[in-house]
Amino acid sequence: MALENRIRAINWRSNVETIKNVALSGKRYTADFGHQFWSFTIQTPPLTRTQFQDDFAVLFNDTETGATIDVKPGILHDGKGRVSATVQTSGTFSIAQVAAMGDNIQINLDDTSGAGMLLTYGDFLQFGTHKKIYMINDNNVPLDPAVYGGAPTGTDRVYIFPPFIEPIANNTSVKFNDLSVQVIAIGETNSFSTNQDGLFVFEKEVREVF
Repeated sequence: MALENRIRAINWRSNVETIKNVALSGKRYTADFGHQFWSFTIQTPPLTRTQFQDDFAVLFNDTETGATIDVKPGILHDGKGRVSATVQTSGTFSIAQVAAMGDNIQINLDDTSGAGMLLTYGDFLQFGTHKKIYMINDNNVPLDPAVYGGAPTGTDRVYIFPPFIEPIANNTSVKFNDLSVQVIAIGETNSFSTNQDGLFVFEKEVREVF
């Protein structure tokens, strides 16, 4: 099994890059740079020493040198909404162009005779042009026939978080399930825990990079 599929992600967090300052008067000033990133702890399953050396040494070596690795946190494996694992923009649906910093995107179903799709709050998505992970910031986007008891709606607008970090072109491909997030290590500490059987678990704080 691929390395990225064997790693657990715990303590999933959303972070926003801000600088805060308190004046002598007590007034608070906050500067928001508009940069959002996800962070979490990667954790291996229980491993023998041989397994760690064969399969997971990359987590120790590469993260310490500033290299990035791709992992698939469980939270990104399968959304609550009903979509296929990877949805191509040809024949199923298409998306409309969006400028950088836009917070919503128009989805057009190209074939409304099928089951459609249902996106819901907290589902994640990723576009084919860059590695940033976005989250659906809408509840039950009505592109599914179950909402109306008939054919799905042909077009709807979906709000996402955070705003797009770069423009999205017409007909860009979108992935909703089984996403990989690109991460880099945080801090200088590597944590190992062992059990009575001599197996150990490796943990490391990481954050999203894109």
